[in-house]
Amino acid sequence: MLREGEEGAGALLKLIPANGCPDPVEINFGDSLTVIAYDSEWWLFPYKKENIDAECSCKTKADVLNALDNLMYSNRHKFIILASHHPFQSYGVHGGKFSWKDHVFPFTALNKNLYIPLPLVGSLYPLLRTAFTNPEDLRHPLYRDMINRVDAVFDSFPNMVHVAGHEHGLQFIKDKQVQIVSGAGAKQTHAKKGKNALFADATQGYVTADLLSDGELHFTYYTYSKDTISKGFTYTQSFINVTDDYTKLLVKPIQDDSITISVHPAYDKVSKWHRRFFGENYRKECQKVC
Repeated sequence: MLREGEEGAGALLKLIPANGCPDPVEINFGDSLTVIAYDSEWWLFPYKKENIDAECSCKTKADVLNALDNLMYSNRHKFIILASHHPFQSYGVHGGKFSWKDHVFPFTALNKNLYIPLPLVGSLYPLLRTAFTNPEDLRHPLYRDMINRVDAVFDSFPNMVHVAGHEHGLQFIKDKQVQIVSGAGAKQTHAKKGKNALFADATQGYVTADLLSDGELHFTYYTYSKDTISKGFTYTQSFINVTDDYTKLLVKPIQDDSITISVHPAYDKVSKWHRRFFGENYRKECQKVC
């Protein structure tokens, strides 16, 4: 693959984030659209993540979350496409959805041509994969932690769209957030049209995103079959203006020279045995002001 600075059609191609860093990268497309890309595989990597050979701005998960929060705020008046390898919603195999073929011909998961029938025995593969997940599946604690903590950053932001691959298929999921899955470039695996999936197709294809002149974001799904490219699904997302009231929720300036807060009420809700062994410890006083 050609890298940045080399001659040829791919002279501008480069990997982001660079140098194996988890740092979120901001790519601006004018005044109405920004793509924020980050390394979700770094987040799911179950071993030490130290990268002593690279100068990374983010070294911990908290650093990544702070960087995402800053980028979200600076682009709050735009559409934000949050791009990662791993989707936050999926009705494919990584989301625990398996087809009859996975139950009857389990070896096709290793090689698409291994149609060796193993009924009943073959069902052990989906069962074991559901019960004993790996970090690449949505049910795994590391994966759930990434979803919960990244979603918390964009919790109330109305103009963010998740874009990912990982699953070898095409999906459009609309729940509280919009999730686009486009990972069917080389092969395809099972994809189910679940409760919140407006579109799901296990064939090869791709998705385009067009920012329209009226400010809407238009997605078009194309499928490839028998040497023919066909339009499979379209969706248009309207832009929701972020008001001043919303920005006040993001940053609440402290206008007084001092503040008084009360400790959490649970601090005073301990058992009699706890009080006998550890004492009151200013519980009553701190519940009022502290």
